[in-house]
Amino acid sequence: MQLSTNLVRFSHWNRFLISFSMIATLVNPYIFGVTLYFWIFLVFFDFEFVAKVNNINKKYLLVMLMWNLLALLKMDLVLFIKLNTIFLGVVYLYLMQDKIVDYLKISFFISCLFCILQFILYFTSPSLALQFAGQGLSQNIWGEKYGTAGYANQYVTLFLPRMSGLSREGGFFASCVSVMILILIDKNKFKGKYKYLSITAYILSLSKSSIAIILVFILKIRPLINKFPRMLLILVFSILFVSIANHLNINDSKFIFAQENESIAHRLSSSYMIQHFSYDSLALGCDNSFKCVDNYVENNIIRFAANGLEPIQGINGIIVLTGYLGFLLFLFSIYIFKIDTFGVLTIVIFTSSITFITTDNFIILAYYYAYSSSLLRKN
Repeated sequence: MQLSTNLVRFSHWNRFLISFSMIATLVNPYIFGVTLYFWIFLVFFDFEFVAKVNNINKKYLLVMLMWNLLALLKMDLVLFIKLNTIFLGVVYLYLMQDKIVDYLKISFFISCLFCILQFILYFTSPSLALQFAGQGLSQNIWGEKYGTAGYANQYVTLFLPRMSGLSREGGFFASCVSVMILILIDKNKFKGKYKYLSITAYILSLSKSSIAIILVFILKIRPLINKFPRMLLILVFSILFVSIANHLNINDSKFIFAQENESIAHRLSSSYMIQHFSYDSLALGCDNSFKCVDNYVENNIIRFAANGLEPIQGINGIIVLTGYLGFLLFLFSIYIFKIDTFGVLTIVIFTSSITFITTDNFIILAYYYAYSSSLLRKN
């Protein structure tokens, strides 16, 4: 009896730590140039999850094998690790469902409370506000050497300074808020005081990434959206981003290096770049130098990437990072995982400002929501 009680208690705390490590990026240390997420290891101590691993659809494992082979062909260890980290996170969330979502909710609301605290400190003690956000907070936990990378960019956006909760920075937190609201609505858990706390956090983290909340407002027409072909939606957005990149001519030095254009240029750089691929880069995409386009010396996007602003954002970033083989494999994955059009739209929107293999919480949560909610409606 005592053993059973201890196991229940252990399971309770382990799942809380898993969810908190996933939601609160800043509590994870930065070692050997990467953020070491505790949840990756802790999930293997969730014995109920381990027992359910055999339930994974073999088709999904085949898809992951294909992605891993692609990473090996590129000899890209980082791609290999990130792909498997995302798959592990999504599989864990799906197999555990409400047994982990309840803990995610608690962890998320702790992050929301930090957001509110940061907002109050911004007006009462700005220097202290920085110590409770971004890299400052992580370094207070782990020290200067092991504090995870973050940016407490608490500047005014849409009349209010934007806060970042326990995420790396404001935009990431805004995306986390949006996708968590979607998940909680889907689980019928978006109610009461938690609803108002989520809305408050959304307002206090307003940024360009906050546009993702539009998905909440179009939930009621999801059946209508799902009548639109999934693959066509991806191609439409791909072409749309290419058209905008060309219209703005983001490779022009006067545009791309203007500070006020940095964010939009970064988001659209992949859409411009794929039009100028050298032939030997078409299949597998670029290496880390991004010197994979014709006349690369004259390509300002390459110089842009040298400053850390790599052209791998959004749907077209899949092509830059993994070539057209990777893009076709992405389409194949959508088909095998039976993600509906609304789920595809979710992925497109949440990855529009970040690479599709980002291991930060909101991307893993977005993939989980896209898959889980699509499957729920099919059943």
